[in-house]
Amino acid sequence: MRKTTVAVLFSCLALAACGTIEADPTFLVIEVGETTYDLNVTSGRPHDLVADNWYRSKVGKAEFAEEVRQGDHVVCHLVESDGIRITGCRKA
Repeated sequence: MRKTTVAVLFSCLALAACGTIEADPTFLVIEVGETTYDLNVTSGRPHDLVADNWYRSKVGKAEFAEEVRQGDHVVCHLVESDGIRITGCRKA
């Protein structure tokens, strides 16, 4: 019984790890808002994202190390598990 429980736990952990995708794609800043930047992915988008039609996102200015302008290219850390989260952005 104990071996079965351990095997089930390891299987759940393995499935959870497989469900998380991480990447550092390059984005183009297409719009600058008061509190957010509107970004469009230009390269490095993971091919195995569950959200296969995802290319554009609004990201809070707090995620950026420095101010950027419309037309700048930035690199951000992308994580997809339950949804897509973009953090740690910097100029490319």
